[in-house]
Amino acid sequence: MKAIVIKLSAESDKEKISVRQEVKTIEAISAYGIESSYQSIKDNPQILGEKLSLLSTEYDLMLIIGSEILIDRSLIFDILQNHYFLEHFSIAFVNEQKQVIRLFNGEKNSDSLKSIYLLPNVSNVEDQLFNESIRAILQDFMTWNASSQMKCLNFLMDNKSSFQEIILSQMKSFKVKKYLIMEDEGIMQLILFDSINTTNFIDQMSQLFPQNYLASGINFSLEEWLVRRLSQRRQTISTAESITAGLVSSRLSMVSGASQVLKGGMVVYQSIMKDVLLGIDNQLTIGDHVYSHACAKAMAEAIQTKTQSDFGLSLTGVAGPGEDMGHPAGQVFIGIAQKGHEVESYKYQFNFKDRNQVRMTACRQALLLLAQKILSNKCS
Repeated sequence: MKAIVIKLSAESDKEKISVRQEVKTIEAISAYGIESSYQSIKDNPQILGEKLSLLSTEYDLMLIIGSEILIDRSLIFDILQNHYFLEHFSIAFVNEQKQVIRLFNGEKNSDSLKSIYLLPNVSNVEDQLFNESIRAILQDFMTWNASSQMKCLNFLMDNKSSFQEIILSQMKSFKVKKYLIMEDEGIMQLILFDSINTTNFIDQMSQLFPQNYLASGINFSLEEWLVRRLSQRRQTISTAESITAGLVSSRLSMVSGASQVLKGGMVVYQSIMKDVLLGIDNQLTIGDHVYSHACAKAMAEAIQTKTQSDFGLSLTGVAGPGEDMGHPAGQVFIGIAQKGHEVESYKYQFNFKDRNQVRMTACRQALLLLAQKILSNKCS
């Protein structure tokens, strides 16, 4: 078997990694008869994801240490959302008490099991947590073959502090001691490791948070949830996209069964196309008026009316990298029209240097808005 220790670091930290640390790590793993290696990767989720995919065919065991993105759980969230890693790897997390908590057990049998271990509080391989955890990790890797007891609940984020406080109080009443809370772009995952009555707990959560609770399951996908819920309600949606140029409808169409709910959409990237295809008042598309609540509302209402959908979603804004007509890069207006209800619009400021990050985040936010509408009493 082969193992690799992946040290996450900023570019400026790469020079600081000492040979002594590397040798010590390799010796610790080699004591278990496992061939080992060592690598430093820039502290970037996308780069790490690509690297892990490349290394996964070569290594049976990966130890990932030393990163802010491990501490804030964003990397763990990304890995648990990646179907490839869920199918091929057992994934474990080492908490502050040096306990190895298995997050997911993969699809492999015990003879061919591969594992990823995440150590969020380790800054280098000489850290006390690493030294005290390495033996437990290797023993766990060599002997573990039990099924996962993990349960996962997914919520739309609301008022972050009060929302978490209520959830924490509920877990206390259910005597939940082992858990992990992860947040990513408007979605919160609550992962439970205790053997509790999950059905009662989910019932309690869904009653307390009827406009927040989405579904249970680690393989949660916002798009899949939207398509399934709209299909259950026999409701449809259409999109009018400028800044995102079809990203929203594309994400929905990736889900099997999307044809039952997604009627279609229009990419109205240039201002004139908003007039020609949507037929909205050209006064709303002259100059900087195209970046406004009024324009977003008109676009959403037009696409909803033209397609006779239950929902119409619109997006207009400035992707960047620079400002446009006095509007800063990252400023986005999202409109949502629901049949029989007043049209609404929302303004956001996404502060990314990369224009495509703005576009992808705007797309995600539009889907979150749709989820909020579906969960709200207005959709009953």
